[in-house]
Amino acid sequence: MGASEAETTGSLGTNVEPSKPRHNDRLRKVSLRLALFSGIVITAFVATLHFTGIVAVHRWPRILGSAVKSPEVPEIAEPRTHVRNRFAFSYPSNWSIDTVNEYHDPDHQLYIDSAGRGQVMIQVRDIGMSCRDAVAEMERRFDLPGVTFASRDEFLQWGAFNGYGVVLTGTKLTEPFQVRVFAYGVNQASLIVVEYRFDGPNGYNVPGYRLIEESFVLNY
Repeated sequence: MGASEAETTGSLGTNVEPSKPRHNDRLRKVSLRLALFSGIVITAFVATLHFTGIVAVHRWPRILGSAVKSPEVPEIAEPRTHVRNRFAFSYPSNWSIDTVNEYHDPDHQLYIDSAGRGQVMIQVRDIGMSCRDAVAEMERRFDLPGVTFASRDEFLQWGAFNGYGVVLTGTKLTEPFQVRVFAYGVNQASLIVVEYRFDGPNGYNVPGYRLIEESFVLNY
């Protein structure tokens, strides 16, 4: 075996030079696998971002929609009517009387819930009372944490009744909040009305409050 041949022969007698292409093949295969793996990872990453983006775009409106109830305008074209021996009134057809309230009494104390954020409490008594004392008592009940009133205005008429009332306007947990309290009394009967305006003084529930006020009749 010549010197030139010995330089190209390994310890096992195999040719060294032909092994270089096999080494290069291995490198190419590894590079190809890395490139393929990288491509899969990048594609999956981009797809994940894209999918997450789609989910985010479509999910948030549903989440917000479920957390924030959309306003429902009072339906007053065909109102409901509540009639008892001592009183009667009409209210929006999409409002409801809370019959499961622990203080509910169809003849003496009612809570009418709006379709959105609002409520009216009506209390009818079979005896007379001092209107100012009754309103003052109701005012004290609104001295609650998170409730701040910036103004207090008096008024003397609610519907067909001349009595005494106050309008308390402010915020409840930083949101607009207004309460209207009115009392009317004669020797034989008395009336207390509280409007909880959780949508503020000029909210979408005003027509519903007005319907109850203008339709209310007290028999005595």
